[in-house]
Amino acid sequence: MASSPVKKKKHHQHAPPTTPRRRRISGASEDSETTFPLSEWMVPSQDAHGHSAKVISRIPPSYKHQMNLILQKGKFPWDTESDLVRVAIHRLLNDVAKVMEDPDVTSQQSILNSLVEVASQQMQYLHFRETLERCIITVQGQIAEGALPQARKLIATVKELIDDFEDPDWKLKYRTELLDRFKKELEKKA
Repeated sequence: MASSPVKKKKHHQHAPPTTPRRRRISGASEDSETTFPLSEWMVPSQDAHGHSAKVISRIPPSYKHQMNLILQKGKFPWDTESDLVRVAIHRLLNDVAKVMEDPDVTSQQSILNSLVEVASQQMQYLHFRETLERCIITVQGQIAEGALPQARKLIATVKELIDDFEDPDWKLKYRTELLDRFKKELEKKA
């Protein structure tokens, strides 16, 4: 099934995720290794055909305040209230499907979960592609300015992020691209 590219958001209020696979759990200490898969916290705004439906609901002000507080912390891969609401709806639908134990509902939810997983992976890797391109520009600038140790450090950091990928094909593709692009710089003596 072919999927359409994910539209870029025009305005980012919060920092996007720094790694396509995992993020530190909100409230975890800096030394904590507690992480969760980002794909469990990302739901696209449209289906593979570019279609979406608008839902409007009134909520208590305290809910909106809590949502904004969570967004401001930047611990999750959400830029907007809509990002958070989509995940909340998706998780609730999963819970309801489990409780109902209705074959029609369960079957439909399984299909939705598969579609969300594919779209979430696509969103993560598109984001990482953009991050990689920005990193390459930064490293090239550092090299041009003679800051080879800083450039090597940034390359090593990005390589660690790539090595953390679950998908071996994406891991190989991006690792090879990064190392091929900066092979000379990595081989030069400090």
